[in-house]
Amino acid sequence: MLATEKIQTALGEVYYDNGILFIEMKVKNPTMEDAEKHQQLMKENFGKYDISLSLTDTTRGVEINKAIRDYLAGDELSASIKASAVLVINGAQKILANLFLQFFKPKYEIKLFTEKDKAIEWLNKFK
Repeated sequence: MLATEKIQTALGEVYYDNGILFIEMKVKNPTMEDAEKHQQLMKENFGKYDISLSLTDTTRGVEINKAIRDYLAGDELSASIKASAVLVINGAQKILANLFLQFFKPKYEIKLFTEKDKAIEWLNKFK
């Protein structure tokens, strides 16, 4: 499929390749304003693509506040997402994040991975 150039958003670098939207988080403590600006650039740059599958790399140690978590789990974003894979740095972070996901229940499939290849393999099941 089509691969795009990487674009910079308020949260990091983003590109689309082979049916998956890749997001490399580069901001450790994003604000709600950052998340909204990021989402606006996503619509402007990737709106013509099916961006229902995403892989978000959080291995730089990202801390997401409650307002952003609620925004990400909200109806507006959930309506356009089939599945989201999140790349974490290690097994310990994965355990903590899985505990967190018990309370943050988005309306789409979400799974944590420590290996990018396995995350992509999982996402490909939703194509």
